[in-house]
Amino acid sequence: YKDDPTIMAWELANEPRAPNFEKNRGLKPGKMICNWVKEISNYVRSLDSNHMVSVGDEGMRVDGDGSGLHAWINDGYEGVDFVCNLQYADFGTLHAYPDAWGMTADGGYEWLGKNYIRNRKKIADKANKPIIFEEYGMRRGYLPSRDPLFRYLQDQANRNQYACTLVWAVSHYNPIFPDSGYLGAIFKHWMNRCGIFLYLISISAWCSVSTWKME
Repeated sequence: YKDDPTIMAWELANEPRAPNFEKNRGLKPGKMICNWVKEISNYVRSLDSNHMVSVGDEGMRVDGDGSGLHAWINDGYEGVDFVCNLQYADFGTLHAYPDAWGMTADGGYEWLGKNYIRNRKKIADKANKPIIFEEYGMRRGYLPSRDPLFRYLQDQANRNQYACTLVWAVSHYNPIFPDSGYLGAIFKHWMNRCGIFLYLISISAWCSVSTWKME
C-alpha cells in the first residue's frame, strides 16, 4: 500500500498503555513504549516513505502537573510519554473520554480544555508537529445528550487550532442493542453502511487538506 494515495497515515497502535509497569520496578515511566515507538516507526518508514506515521496514543504524560485533579493523566501512571513519543511521529494524536476518566457530568469535563487540549497543543507546537483530536465520545447516560460535550470539545479543538477532530465512533444504529457503546452512531438503519463509508472518506479528505505537510 505504500503507493496508495488514499491512505493518510499509518498508526502504530490504539491507545498503548503500560499502567504502573515501570513505576513498580523503579524505572522511569514511558521509556518502554517510547523505545517501541522509535523502533517500529523507523521500521514502517523503511517500508513506506510516502505516508505519515502516528502513534495513536491518547496524550498521557509522565512529567506534567500531577498535583491536582486527574493527576494520573500527567504523572506517568499509564506509562505513556506523549512528549517522547511525538519525536518519532509526523503528527500528534489526542483522545478524550471524560466519563471513563472519572470526570463529572456537571461540567467536570471542562477540565480538559486548559489542562489537556491546550497543553498538548503547546507541546506539539514546540515540537513543530501538527496534532489531531483523534477520538472523543461518551457512553449513553453520561449526559442527557452528547451535544454539549461534543460542542465543548470541538470548540476547544478549534480555539487551539487542532488540524482536525474525529468523533468516536461513526457506526450504524444497532436495533438489538440500542443503548450499547459510545454515542457516535449517526446512521439509524443497518443498510446505511455505504453512508458510513462516504462519511469516513470525507473525514479523511478533511484531515488531508489541512495546511500541514510531511517534510
